[in-house]
Amino acid sequence: ADPSRGRREAARVLRSGGRYLLVDSIALEDGVQDTYLNALEVLRDPSHVRDYSASQWLAMFGDAGLEAALVAQWKLRLEFEPWLVRIGTPRTLAEGIRSLMDAAPREVREALELSEATGYDFTIPVGLVEGLRL
Repeated sequence: ADPSRGRREAARVLRSGGRYLLVDSIALEDGVQDTYLNALEVLRDPSHVRDYSASQWLAMFGDAGLEAALVAQWKLRLEFEPWLVRIGTPRTLAEGIRSLMDAAPREVREALELSEATGYDFTIPVGLVEGLRL
């Protein structure tokens, strides 16, 4: 719930030259796309706090005193039904997610690579952020 605190604690315990690596899904920089992705995540899993954008992760690392870099970024294809089953999403919330996806504006559909041909399967960005303690 407090990712900045986690970065500060990592920075505190690292030796000079130590590296802190974080791999996580990352939010899209566009506000509408960010909101859509995080809404999908919260509907699927109410314990989800949020996906942070690369710029937000870099700022949190920097605020903790770490020299930060986005080392790698890639796309992860998620198959819709297994994605729901893994967390045990209730049927009513799964229907809400489908409705939200059906109503997604073009820029969200393109960013998440959500198309009629793939049903509700979609793609999310994932990133590897490195923090170096100087």
